[in-house]
Amino acid sequence: LSHQEAVALLKRLGLEPYRAAVAKKVAALLRQCESDGDGDGDGEISFREFVRLVVRVRHHWRRIREDAHSEEFNKHDGDGSGRIERRGVMAAWRALRLYRSGAEEALARRMVAEGRCNEDGLFDFATFQEMTERLMECLHARATEASFAYAAARGISAAHVFA
Repeated sequence: LSHQEAVALLKRLGLEPYRAAVAKKVAALLRQCESDGDGDGDGEISFREFVRLVVRVRHHWRRIREDAHSEEFNKHDGDGSGRIERRGVMAAWRALRLYRSGAEEALARRMVAEGRCNEDGLFDFATFQEMTERLMECLHARATEASFAYAAARGISAAHVFA
């Protein structure tokens, strides 16, 4: 992939590479991919490098959002056990304004229902954080796909959407 294609694919995966909070980091990570060595000298990003890029971008987003997520998680951890119930996850996500429509809420509910909880049916913060990031990525990816569909219906190519 070229750098532009890598960034476009990050966007399609819901990782918001153009957002100010992460755009500089993505650019730096792309430069790092380049400086780490281009085995075949074609100036492009290999699949393995792209996977590492995705992991690093996800980690960067997680660090950025962790305080807000932790604060909201703690509001729903009434007994201070470090675990919350499914309805607490939904309440936290609602407070974080992660979903705006009935379809988005249905997706959130499905994620919570399928979520990996402890044997007592509760979610610890690490699991909550992981689920929250996945929900956000999924919602951003859906919004991106909707933008592509809207643009395509009006004769605008994907290349123009990213320009």
